[in-house]
Amino acid sequence: MPPKFTCVKIFSLALLLIFLISLLLLYLFKIIAPLGIFLIPPLLLCLFKIMYAMRRVAIKKKVLMLSGVGIVLLALCLFNIYYVSYEGEKGIAERRAREFFFWKYFPETILPYAVSIHEKSCSFFRYHSLYSAGGYIGGFLPPQGEAVIAVGRDGEAFLLPDEFNKVIEREKVKVNSEKEALEVIMAYLNCSIVYGEIKILYNASDIPKPCLDEEWCSKHKEECEKEIKRYEELRGIITPPKIYLENETYTLDFFTWANIGGVVEKWRIKVERDGTVNILDRKVIANHIGCYFELA
Repeated sequence: MPPKFTCVKIFSLALLLIFLISLLLLYLFKIIAPLGIFLIPPLLLCLFKIMYAMRRVAIKKKVLMLSGVGIVLLALCLFNIYYVSYEGEKGIAERRAREFFFWKYFPETILPYAVSIHEKSCSFFRYHSLYSAGGYIGGFLPPQGEAVIAVGRDGEAFLLPDEFNKVIEREKVKVNSEKEALEVIMAYLNCSIVYGEIKILYNASDIPKPCLDEEWCSKHKEECEKEIKRYEELRGIITPPKIYLENETYTLDFFTWANIGGVVEKWRIKVERDGTVNILDRKVIANHIGCYFELA
């Protein structure tokens, strides 16, 4: 008799077909299937039903089938880590970003995911190029994973800002003045954000005034006044950077503002003579300040 195609079998075959198509799209056109994470529950359900149907199957066959499933999952994991769609330095940056995203967001990253790489400007580094990376798991926007990658002329890649000091040591930086210490800090800040800009504040006026629509303010007068008040209150808080030199080490106290999210932060960082940094304190003072942007 011909085999019966039950609903579970048909559903399983359909999911397998969708999964294979998503892999094909990713490989050929760098497009990730929009189903993404929503494939996980039905796949688990199908696996449970298949295991239930196999309750009378010999243990040896069960072990063989589970081994086959394990091999397939391992192949998918290796594909997600080592598949690279860019060439040259961008490809090196993508490989490092894929490794980072895979372990940080596991097990979601068993599913195929795309990585977008863009050049990031930084005049401070002479022997390394910077790239911003976004990991799109399941076709969701904005990216679920973000990272800044530094790629050296020798092909070595570093995750920033975590490995900032390693890059600084390779750059052979020397800090002999307050100006050079500030330059190192600006390089660190630039490496700490994937999108947008961040600036060191000397006073509250360095923050662009809130972008408030007149029509909106006329209808929401109280909320509009509240936004302006929050902005004005920072005038008594923000001060220029303070730099101290003690035991051949520069200590900097300063405030920053980022145009993504309008985040104001207070920092205390040590900068050694070789340019390596040590974050002593970092505190968010306020959010949604000034004329800022939000990632969709």
